[in-house]
Amino acid sequence: MTLAGLLRSLGRRWYVLAAAVIAAGLIAAISIQAEGVYQARLKLVFLPPAAVTADENTLRDPEQTLINFAALVEREYTGNHQPPDFASVDAPLYGTGARTGVRVTLPNAGGQWSSSFRDAALMVESIDPSRELAVERLNEAVTEVQRIAEQRQLDAGVAEDRRIQVVVSDETSGIRYAKGSSIRAVGAIMVLGVAAGCVGAVLLDRRLRRGHDVTSEPQPATSRAR
Repeated sequence: MTLAGLLRSLGRRWYVLAAAVIAAGLIAAISIQAEGVYQARLKLVFLPPAAVTADENTLRDPEQTLINFAALVEREYTGNHQPPDFASVDAPLYGTGARTGVRVTLPNAGGQWSSSFRDAALMVESIDPSRELAVERLNEAVTEVQRIAEQRQLDAGVAEDRRIQVVVSDETSGIRYAKGSSIRAVGAIMVLGVAAGCVGAVLLDRRLRRGHDVTSEPQPATSRAR
């Protein structure tokens, strides 16, 4: 469709575009009034057994072994909780539109087409409109991750002084109040509203004009028998 054709369709079905813009405006107004959420996050570091020295270490590749174990713990936690899928684990939970939830991820240093796990650690993040609940759920997730790591090693028969330790890194812990950009949110909603209105107007115009063309076709003459 040409620009001129689009403009003609919009001129004939202007009310569709107007309805879409009004609806988008109402949604944008609601989104502006929405409150932000509290984000609590920290980093859990997987450390080799403290009682094992470098000479006594029987691991062929200690760092990779710790990373693999962290990935195993992450998969078990994720399998127990079934968190929603996100396009990027680097994006904060509040950036996805969620207002409450917990996520445990293994930091990925790779790019879009490949994964690279270089850090034997798990990032734990919790969001909630309530600061207290965000902190409480974060602590619950940390406790469960540590429990999973301990239980895995207990089931494998690893001696207590030879078990991998999971500790909290104080450098990455913190709580912040997060609220998305109102201007960007309103802009995105209005753009979507205009686009939806244009598409709707064009489709409706085509349908109505097609029906008009069918009804306006001349009917074949019929002869009466005398």
